[in-house]
Amino acid sequence: MTTIIMARSNNFSAIMSDTRENLYEYEDVPYKDGVQKLFSFSSKGMGYITGAGSAEFLNEVKQKAITKRHISNINEINNIFDTTAQECKRLDPNWAEDIVQSYIAYSWYGEDYSGDNMFGINLVSESYIPYLGSNVRSINEGELKIIYPADLADKKNFTDVMQAKEQSFNVNEMPISKTIFEMLRMFREISSISTLSNSECQIGIQYLSNLSKTIHKAELSGDVKKLINIAQKNKILTKFKTVDEITL
Repeated sequence: MTTIIMARSNNFSAIMSDTRENLYEYEDVPYKDGVQKLFSFSSKGMGYITGAGSAEFLNEVKQKAITKRHISNINEINNIFDTTAQECKRLDPNWAEDIVQSYIAYSWYGEDYSGDNMFGINLVSESYIPYLGSNVRSINEGELKIIYPADLADKKNFTDVMQAKEQSFNVNEMPISKTIFEMLRMFREISSISTLSNSECQIGIQYLSNLSKTIHKAELSGDVKKLINIAQKNKILTKFKTVDEITL
């Protein structure tokens, strides 16, 4: 299962993923590295999408989402997840448990329920239904959230420490460069102990430039140690490739 680290504030959102796709255990090499897992939406205002869990199922969800040319409501993404999950379980009921434990995470910039513009990130997983009554869990403004690889489930001491770090951050009080730096540090810790996650990461961001009054959408990938060295010099934003801009 993939590592996903997410953070959002009132003027940016960031999603980070590893690039290891885990294969069947009987394969000579049970994983493949360098796999793109984080994708940019083609629809204006939408950010990035990634997933953790069943690769075949998630790849189908992501492909349907990123090829949709116009997304007028984020519920369209949730519906893609729902319908694809039901189709896959109908075709192969043995797939059901893997799908229940799978997640997608996606970001966007647009109106919230009150009509105000915001940077948003949603997680979608059937595993949330028993607790939330819904399969959608929104990342709160100021929150940093991690989806951990499955092989860390039995490393409770480690995940307890990491979760305490998650909860110690108020992303609203941190500039985007500092937030990315902290996300990279946490990613490095996870990839150093998990065999299901590698050290190469992909990052997708949307952020407001107060100077130009522009919403920037940008992405970056690379080895986490090299990216940390850049971030320590406060130059990480200069390395991102701009994908789109929206002038306010």
